Amino acid sequence: MATACGVLLMLTWQSYNYARSREKNHTERKELELAIAEVERLTAIDTLTGLYNRQHLHEVLDHETMRGGSGTPGFCVALIDLDHFKQVNDTHGHQVGDEVLLGFAALAKSAFRDIDTVGRWGGEEFLIVMPGGSQTPIDRLLVAVAQAALSSQVSELRVTFSAGLAHHRVGESWADTLERADRALYAAKKAGRNQCIADI
Repeated sequence: MATACGVLLMLTWQSYNYARSREKNHTERKELELAIAEVERLTAIDTLTGLYNRQHLHEVLDHETMRGGSGTPGFCVALIDLDHFKQVNDTHGHQVGDEVLLGFAALAKSAFRDIDTVGRWGGEEFLIVMPGGSQTPIDRLLVAVAQAALSSQVSELRVTFSAGLAHHRVGESWADTLERADRALYAAKKAGRNQCIADI
């Protein structure tokens, strides 16, 4: 009887330790998964604006291009450039310039749908990838940005932007779509800025 009790106690103890070990492993695995997800998120985000960075935008463009031939309505891209941004930096300093970028990023994030991807392409240039998509949110953003005080340090400062919009064509690389958007952006600047021109 004593031996049986001893064996039972030992088995109970081993079972308890095994359960604790499994729970610990599960907790550690969850923590590792969360850490990996956070690292992936951080590598996809522009540190200044909190928008997606160029690397992540490349991945989104690859994904949307692959989806393009599967009966989906396709996507469009909008290339945005803040007008006279160098002048903002030269006149008011880089801190004000950073405030303007942050302020624009906040307005841009709220102007588009959840399925759209808003990212910083580089410097004062931004890229919006819109499944389906249209020029309407760009036009609304033009008005919102022109009216907004994007810098708390220089409250009277107003900024505008120019944009080029291009719809992806079936069989076209996203680089070619982006090149058409870039040409449309150049046309918007040449036409007087503070507007969006589409290359359909």
